[in-house]
Amino acid sequence: MPNLLCDHPPFQIDGNFGATAGIAELLLQSHLGVIDVLPALPAAWPDGTVTGLRARGGVTVDIGWQARAATALDLHTTTARLLTVRSTLLADTPLIDLATGTPVQGTRGDTQITFHTQEGHHYRACR
Repeated sequence: MPNLLCDHPPFQIDGNFGATAGIAELLLQSHLGVIDVLPALPAAWPDGTVTGLRARGGVTVDIGWQARAATALDLHTTTARLLTVRSTLLADTPLIDLATGTPVQGTRGDTQITFHTQEGHHYRACR
């Protein structure tokens, strides 16, 4: 038997882990130093929430959406670092540092913000 990972249905580890990784990538991507929120949301999921997705750089992300658009975004940071977040929600909604209660100061683009995080802080944008 050359490979035991695929020989014990229904636990085909490569397929099971691959499927969950693919679903996570539909909801959150963090390649090239940018956290991209809902980059490939399927039309079949017009409304929903997800919690606890882990992005590169020690950021845990919670997302809520309605009518295929983000309505809530929570970022929990474990390190102080420069972070870029891209989401249509950020086009018209401020990102608030909940530790200080103040809007995050950073460089804004149409749908993104780049800012310096603080270790252990929680940031939220919510419609």
